[in-house]
Amino acid sequence: MNDPGADPAAGDPVIVRVATPKDAPAIIALQRTIAEETSFMLLEPHEVPAKPKGLAAHLNDIETRANTAWFVAESGPESSRAVVGYLGADGGRLERNRASARIFLGVIRDYWGRGVGRALFEAVEDWARAQGIRRLDLTVQVHNERGRALYEKLGYAVEGTMRESLVVDGQPVDELLMSKLL
Repeated sequence: MNDPGADPAAGDPVIVRVATPKDAPAIIALQRTIAEETSFMLLEPHEVPAKPKGLAAHLNDIETRANTAWFVAESGPESSRAVVGYLGADGGRLERNRASARIFLGVIRDYWGRGVGRALFEAVEDWARAQGIRRLDLTVQVHNERGRALYEKLGYAVEGTMRESLVVDGQPVDELLMSKLL
């Protein structure tokens, strides 16, 4: 899925496509960078896998599951595009929850506010509709105002608060459960 969009801040195009096992090293590096830049991600920097082998196997494995996919956003000149964001959609594994997917997003700080997250969401929503997925959900830390604003702008609604579901920097943190019906 090549879904080019404009990157208004840098002028470079943003390309969103389905991730492949070959993307595992770039995604792992990106996850590490994002975990070091912000505390909004689930993984701590030391929890990001050191080797991409496991992620590559996972990306290969999900090709057999119609309701699960990962997407990457790339930016930069065609000769040296870099992965600047990713979005995963993990669909239910049982018959009753197969039409829903939990999504997670990561974008490096230099690309916040440049439309990368929006482009990734548009790609996953197009993909989800094509797969017969009717519901996408996600969680966001209550104090992540930028993330919550993006999700609300894209039509996601708060369904509830997961009280003290995380511990970040030694402090309990609430998360909001948000969803969008397609």
